[in-house]
Amino acid sequence: MSSKTSRKRLILLGVALICGCGLLVLSFFLSISREPVYDGKSVTEWYSLVLKRELDAKQMEVVFGQLGPKAIPYIFANSQTSTDTFSTKYHALWVALPSMLRKWLPSPQGGEDDVADMAEAIGSIGPSAIQPLLKWESASNPSFREACVNALGVFHRRGHTSA
Repeated sequence: MSSKTSRKRLILLGVALICGCGLLVLSFFLSISREPVYDGKSVTEWYSLVLKRELDAKQMEVVFGQLGPKAIPYIFANSQTSTDTFSTKYHALWVALPSMLRKWLPSPQGGEDDVADMAEAIGSIGPSAIQPLLKWESASNPSFREACVNALGVFHRRGHTSA
């Protein structure tokens, strides 16, 4: 009798272990954050329209206002400077150089438009983006930091000082 009991316990323990692993895997997949979507398009798709200049200011306010502050990391991830590490490092080095050396070296290219696009998209989110932006101000990418400061400046000019 004891061998039948121990065998049943072993089977129950195996089933419990398999169920536990299944629940662990399921909880992992449920905890993955998904990219915010508005009107059937993701932040990536909407931001690509910003880069192509296909959205006007009013449309951007509606779209990014609905997407909310959760869109900020996706805006940064889809920016042109987020993938180019050489440009990012060169920009950081160039800014730190004395002006005498800077006039002899070529200035970093492409950063101004990208920063303006990021700041414009983030500024369209509205005052709810202020608190998340304060966390992004210390990002290692100088373009991200500059976009944060520019977007915060937009909020300040509009009279929004807190979320």
